[in-house]
Amino acid sequence: MRTVNLVPFVAAIIAALPVMAYGAPRTTPKAKLPVASPAVIRDLIAKEHGHVVMVNFWATWCGPCVAEFPDLVKTYNQLKNRGLVFITISGDDPPSAARAALFLHERHAPTPSFIKPAGDIIKYAHSLDPHWDGSLPRTYLISKSGQISAVYVGRVDDNKLRAELNKLLNEKAGPMHRQGKFVLEKQ
Repeated sequence: MRTVNLVPFVAAIIAALPVMAYGAPRTTPKAKLPVASPAVIRDLIAKEHGHVVMVNFWATWCGPCVAEFPDLVKTYNQLKNRGLVFITISGDDPPSAARAALFLHERHAPTPSFIKPAGDIIKYAHSLDPHWDGSLPRTYLISKSGQISAVYVGRVDDNKLRAELNKLLNEKAGPMHRQGKFVLEKQ
């Protein structure tokens, strides 16, 4: 009878268990997330005059943000050919940019995507909207004329979001609106 040494075989299986359980090791996408200052956001929205803009503030540590994100991407993909622009801004701190970029990459998020500047998220939130307490997720819908049409605090109800987006996408663009509580107003 022939004896078989199973030690190398068992060792190889044990070494492969993490890959079998969790998939191949993930690599971080090489893309960096630029920092979204209020001026950057204002300029982005102004450049999209004539388009409906959905701006979503989220974070990798925010359970409702992570849960709603696939629905936002799906909605964007269904409506982008009608003129919808989707801008995502991570509430993670810049040292976590690689983690945020990986999250976006794994969920096939569109660009442009950004990260908030270093520092307190509440101060950042107030610099964008004095009525925002910093809670996430937060989604703004901006009309073709640059007006805030809707603000969703917490996880977005997909039916309400689609109804509002369809209404906005069917409207004609007017002159660029430069006043409001969001970054379109000079701070």
